[in-house]
Amino acid sequence: MQGFFIIMFFSLLGLGAFGAVVVGAMFGTFGFIAVIGGLIGGTGLFVEKKVGRSLQFNEYDFWKKTIGLTLAFVLVVGLLFFLLFVSRTITSLLG
Repeated sequence: MQGFFIIMFFSLLGLGAFGAVVVGAMFGTFGFIAVIGGLIGGTGLFVEKKVGRSLQFNEYDFWKKTIGLTLAFVLVVGLLFFLLFVSRTITSLLG
């Protein structure tokens, strides 16, 4: 029975991630970034509040982790935009 619940949980998790991508894509580029960033940030805040007292999660400052997560997300999005720009530039030069 436990295996059945695990399969159902991961199916819901996969469909939820797909749904978040579809909803974010309907709002355009910045809507997608806001939805996915909010999902990642909201999950991080939820986990911090739920297990923030345990020894594993209490080693670092909450605000440092939050700022670090935000900066990492901005850097990844910036890298994706850079790769998109480079691919369009190369395509326009070749075509």
